[in-house]
Amino acid sequence: MPPREEESQATLPPQPLTPPSVAPAGTPASSATPFISDDIGLAARRIAARQFRVEIENVILRGVKPVQWPDRSLGCLGPSDEPVSGSLPGYLAVVEISGKSFAVHMDAQGRGIVCPEKLGD
Repeated sequence: MPPREEESQATLPPQPLTPPSVAPAGTPASSATPFISDDIGLAARRIAARQFRVEIENVILRGVKPVQWPDRSLGCLGPSDEPVSGSLPGYLAVVEISGKSFAVHMDAQGRGIVCPEKLGD
């Protein structure tokens, strides 16, 4: 049986998917751009909203990056606090509230605090 007209028309070959960007071999892990879940950004906004008693809609996420905290205090020791030994993986987020930027220090699960110092206006 001869092919029908629509079957005989050439079809374009499937296009390959673009692979995700990967750091070249030998690049330190810290210089590669990591994937950070939207949940971490949302957690940072919630932490700041709760601490400053504002609606979450008034907290703007400016950036998040993975960090290795030097101790269990998430890098936010007060003047009279003693460091709690043991490094801890986590995130540093920058949020903005009313035009002022603040650092939110979080552990790997998104629990954290806004450190006392304001980053800038």
